[in-house]
Amino acid sequence: MLTERLGSQLTLLRVQQAIAEFGTANVLVAVLAVLTTALAVDYGRMLYLRWRMPPGPFPWPVIGNTFSLPENKPWIYFEGLSKKYNAPLITFWIGR
Repeated sequence: MLTERLGSQLTLLRVQQAIAEFGTANVLVAVLAVLTTALAVDYGRMLYLRWRMPPGPFPWPVIGNTFSLPENKPWIYFEGLSKKYNAPLITFWIGR
């Protein structure tokens, strides 16, 4: 318990020192660059895996095909995708 509080305070202190030393804008740009790079690498990995799997609809980054899934009778939608891609097996990405 004490080590967790001390660790979190040290982390907060390091963040405050970084902001004081480099400025708020530079720290925010660095965080944004790291997040963008992580998203691009993750999406690239998803595309690589998609290339190696059975056909299916093209996934969005992070969310996949989650929002194209119908709420009622999804098996009819999957049957339509199977006919569209002319394959008995399809790949459908549901989030990450």
